[in-house]
Amino acid sequence: QDAADATRRAIDELEKEGVDEGDARMQDLRVTSLAVNYALIGWRVGRNRVLIGREDGALLEGEVSKKPKRPRKDGKEWVEKEEANGRKLARLRERVVLYDATLQSIDSVKELRGAVRDAAFVEELEGKRAYFQAL
Repeated sequence: QDAADATRRAIDELEKEGVDEGDARMQDLRVTSLAVNYALIGWRVGRNRVLIGREDGALLEGEVSKKPKRPRKDGKEWVEKEEANGRKLARLRERVVLYDATLQSIDSVKELRGAVRDAAFVEELEGKRAYFQAL
């Protein structure tokens, strides 16, 4: 994020100086800005995917309840209980928030200057957006 902010400040300074968009310095900064922002957004999407879980959360697996280490007083085995509905609902809400953040990140890539000009890239982004929207 610091690199993205520094690049943005450098671009703003050149714009204040009245440097033309065709200037090599400005073009270099635009390319750097696109690369840094794309890497940052890619990191965010990757983090969200890790937090969502296996198979990008497509499988609704319940959490495994831990058995206490000490034996029961009556000597019987501990019975594994199914995850409570409230907890399942809370986990689904967390996933929805992460999916929404992922969709926003994908949309923000399209807003990056220069990204819209690449039709194949935009088509790939649309496919990824449709995938996460379906999840």
